[in-house]
Amino acid sequence: AKVAWHPDAPSCRNEHPGPCKNFKTLDENERYFALDMRGNGGGIAKCAPDNVMIGCLSCAKKELRDGIDIAVPPPTFLHEEYPDSVTEVEDRCLTAERLAYFRGQGRTKIRKQVAQAVLNETDIVVDLTKGYNNQELNAFQELANSKFGLIIRGDNMFTYRFSEVCAMGVVP
Repeated sequence: AKVAWHPDAPSCRNEHPGPCKNFKTLDENERYFALDMRGNGGGIAKCAPDNVMIGCLSCAKKELRDGIDIAVPPPTFLHEEYPDSVTEVEDRCLTAERLAYFRGQGRTKIRKQVAQAVLNETDIVVDLTKGYNNQELNAFQELANSKFGLIIRGDNMFTYRFSEVCAMGVVP
């Protein structure tokens, strides 16, 4: 298979109908892999031929073709709260006061069920938000004070919480 990222094929949305035509220039007898970094409704899997596998960041399952495309977890964003050394992680883990922590949007049924199940627990916190908010720093501090980071599936095939928990040095 040939691996290619095609900068001229960012989307198949109606306002940019041209990029899908780029797939027609590919050899039908070859197999290709393309990384789609748009996701969230603008994925190129909708117009890719069957000989092109799409690896899509931030894509919902409905945007991928069964048996052909794959969801790719996004990279972890750098954050000043992430530990700088193994020693820092070990020291923090030994002094962590909370057993487990999760913060994320409460749009999915499973997240609401988990929050309800641990409602009366004092050492497990599930903080569901109604949308994006600017309390990110507080969430990192809460996670840093926990031994475990809960990773509850969200809307897409991945969750940013996994990469954040791992980067924080907390047990997923």
